[in-house]
Formats: sequence, C-alpha cells, structure tokens
Amino acid sequence: MKDIFHYQIWHLLCLILLLIGTQLSILIFPEITEGSLLNIKTTTWLWASIAVPIIHQTYVWLIWRIELHKKFFTNQWGMNSFKWYAIGFTILFIARIVSIFMLAVSNRNTLVLPIVLTTILAIIAITVVLILAHSIVKYFPLKRALGIDHFEKESNHILVKKGVFGISNNAMYLFGFIGFYLPGLLLSSKAALFVTLFSHVYIWVHYFCTEKPDMNIIYK
Repeated sequence: MKDIFHYQIWHLLCLILLLIGTQLSILIFPEITEGSLLNIKTTTWLWASIAVPIIHQTYVWLIWRIELHKKFFTNQWGMNSFKWYAIGFTILFIARIVSIFMLAVSNRNTLVLPIVLTTILAIIAITVVLILAHSIVKYFPLKRALGIDHFEKESNHILVKKGVFGISNNAMYLFGFIGFYLPGLLLSSKAALFVTLFSHVYIWVHYFCTEKPDMNIIYK
C-alpha cells in the first residue's frame, strides 16, 4: 500500500489548493459562472468539467500503481486487462473534451478579445497539437501514451527523444493540453479557459506525483 500511495499525499494537497483557488476565482470573477446550457447553469458545467479530470487522473493513478507494484490485473486477465483499462481511459478522455466544450457553450461570449488575436491564438494551438500528433504517430505509439509500460512484465522501452519529445520529456502534457484551450478561445468563454488552465496545472501534479516516480522504477 505504501508503494501505491507514494507521493499521493502531495497529489491530494495540490488538488485541495487548486479547488480552493477555483472557489476564490468564482468569487472574484463572477462572470465565469454566467450563462446556462440545456437549462443547466454554468456553475454546474464548471464543476462537472473539473470533476472529470479528477476522476480521470485518480483512475489512472490507481490502475497504474496497482498493476506496477502488484501485477494484479495482468495476473488475473493477462494483457486483455490493458485493453479494458484503455477503454476506460478513452471514455474519460473524451468526457474531458466534451465537458470543456459544453462549458464553453454555456459560458460563451464572456471573454472580450479582438477577433484577430483569438484567431491567431487558435491557429497557434492547432499548429502545436498537429506537430505533437505527428511526433506521436512517428515516434511514440499510442499504447505507450496510455501507459502500457505499467502492464508489461518486463519493459524494454527506452525514453523517446525524437520530434517534440526531444524538446521535453513530457511533451504530451506540455504541448498536448494546448488543444483543450480551443473551445474557450473559439467561443470566447472565460470559464472554459479557466477550467482548461486548472486541468493543465493538475496534469502536471499527476506527472510529478504519479508518472515520474513510476518512470523512475520502470526505466531504472
């Protein structure tokens, strides 16, 4: 249990600080709760959009750590367990995208920026995501991105240092999450941009408290 919960007290403390910061931001900038969609207030969409990444990253932490230290899932179901994990991961990842989009629609037109600036930022975001996608397809198999190295009994993978991964060991989080800003930019939603910033910071909490310690074990 100690191995499974390694660094998770820091994970929890960081999450608490982020949630406190979210509540304070709502009080200071009430416009991020303006609007509604499907008769559901923006406040509800906002907290739902925050709940999804928390559930997602908790799911990944538990599955990764239980499998890495106990080999529980592969001992029970072999590599089919990775397929089921990947399905759950994909569903939660899509839920992140959908929830941000719904929030952006609910809170649209609350951000006042020149259309030219918004367009430029959106083009930059799309370009960065496409460059990352190219590097993933060429150098970084999707199974690696999902964490298959936690499921393989003996991982012979080496860290990828090509493409954008030569710029950062964790280009997925550094560059990939830029795409999540698009709904907020295109629909001029302060709430969507705020929640995306929350998620972007929170994914780095996952990296330092879960993924990096695991990589130190897997890749020696």
